[in-house]
Amino acid sequence: MIAVDLARLKGRPMTDYTFPFWQAAILLTVIGLVLGLDPSLGVPLPFAFLIGIVVYWVWFWVCLRIMRWWLVRGNRWDGQGWLDKVIIASWGIDMLLPLLAFAGVPGLLLLPLWLYTLWVMANAISDATDVTLGYSIAGILIATVVFVVGLALLTMAVAIGLVFTGILPGGAA
Repeated sequence: MIAVDLARLKGRPMTDYTFPFWQAAILLTVIGLVLGLDPSLGVPLPFAFLIGIVVYWVWFWVCLRIMRWWLVRGNRWDGQGWLDKVIIASWGIDMLLPLLAFAGVPGLLLLPLWLYTLWVMANAISDATDVTLGYSIAGILIATVVFVVGLALLTMAVAIGLVFTGILPGGAA
C-alpha cells in the first residue's frame, strides 16, 4: 500500500500513482470523517463530520493549486503526473492525529506527529517530482500559511455576519 510506504518515508516514483482517483477521494473523505471525531470541535457529531470533510477537501484544493504552481515555477517539475494523488496518499498518516486527539492525547504531544506528517508529504512530493526536499517543504509551508490565513478570515467573516444578523449575541459591552 502506497500510504504505508510513504509513512515509512520510502520514496515512490510518480508512475506508482496511477490508481483511480475515486480511491484517493475515498481516502480524503475518510480522513475528513476521522477529523470530525476531534472533541475540540465542540459541535454535534454529524456537523463535526461535515466540517472535517469540507475542511480536508478545501485544504486539498488549496494545497494542490499552490504546490502545482510552486513546483512548476522555475522549471523544477515538468507538471506531468498525478500530483493530486501524491498529496492525498501522503495524507494517509494524518488519520492518526484526530484519532489520538479523540483518545485524549494532549495537543502538545501531537505536535511531533504533525511535523512528521508534513515530512511525509514533503518526502512523497520530492520523490515523485524529483524536486529537492527543501523546495517541497517550502511549498507546503506556503500552502499551509495561505490556508490558515484564509480559514481565519472566513471564520471571522462568518462570525461578524452572525453577530450583525443577531444570530449570535455580541456587540460593544
